[in-house]
Amino acid sequence: MKTRPRSANSLFAPFVLPALLFTLLTIFGISACEPRANDDTSDNTQQPHETVTIKGNLDPAVGSVANAQIIVFRVQTDGTLQDITVGEFQADGKGSFEVLAEVGKSPISNVIIEARTAAPPISGENSDKKPDDKTTEMPTRLASALLINNLKPGGNVTTTPLSFETTLQADLYVQARKLALWSDAQFDQPKLRIVVSPQIATALRDSGDYDGQVAILAQATTAGMQAFSDTLQRSPAFEDRSTHEGRQEIEPGFRNEGIREAFTKENLQNARNEYRTHVEKYDRRLSSENRDATNDRERAELSNAAVQSYLDNDINIHALVSANQAASEATLTYLPQLAPTARAAVMANLEVQRARYITRAIQA
Repeated sequence: MKTRPRSANSLFAPFVLPALLFTLLTIFGISACEPRANDDTSDNTQQPHETVTIKGNLDPAVGSVANAQIIVFRVQTDGTLQDITVGEFQADGKGSFEVLAEVGKSPISNVIIEARTAAPPISGENSDKKPDDKTTEMPTRLASALLINNLKPGGNVTTTPLSFETTLQADLYVQARKLALWSDAQFDQPKLRIVVSPQIATALRDSGDYDGQVAILAQATTAGMQAFSDTLQRSPAFEDRSTHEGRQEIEPGFRNEGIREAFTKENLQNARNEYRTHVEKYDRRLSSENRDATNDRERAELSNAAVQSYLDNDINIHALVSANQAASEATLTYLPQLAPTARAAVMANLEVQRARYITRAIQA
């Protein structure tokens, strides 16, 4: 039988397919290992931070505000601070600033903005020194403020001017968190504007034990807020619909005191929201007018707005007078622990608030 000679192609056929497969696997294997141009791990710019813009200014009374460092923190439930600043920012020569903060994809709250002195950069042989090293000049805090806004991605908010008063308000909030005293369900951050007066801020700053005095005042403040909330919910006009145990009708003895109807937790929440909105507008107005701090007339306006927000939502003035009295009594319990000047300042502020509620009751 005659055998036909094998062609060159048929001779190499057993080797062609494996070689081709090896080549393809090599090519695809290399390309699979190389990062794609839009791969998240190779180019972070493709996935920018969700940010919010915060604008504001510094009260010149706090110190040298020119070129102050601006940092944004989120206050955790235990009072610790998380830096959420996106980049580095400084105030201008007059203390005005604009800063970006990371907010994620959902709105966040409990945010503090802080200004620090502009310190020279650490370099050379000092680069390894720690912040507590006495030979190294480090930034010190000038002022801070608690933002009452809910910060939304892509948003633009204006903070109240940073002053000694706003610093104490922020410190009271952080300390209340650290002591596990703050209740988001019952307490209002904007109410801290009413709690702190210029005299109180000055007294604590000059006390020689600022941190200790802040801790005491934080306890006094939250005790007062708790008493205010509890007293309103014990009012004969309060109806707790969540438990179906509320009063379906107002007690007869209250009908002649100007009460139109019972109020509920929804009314209370609406009042809190209304006051928050008022303070947000107030902060924007101060910033647009390039104002440094509030005056006595404007502080009275803030206090009156707090009362009015309750009245606008059917919480009667008589219940408010009782709640304010209970808040004052709860606050007074802690005053003996304060320094004499601070104690006097707090008592004076409580008396101002009491007079405001009594005046509104007389006018009703």
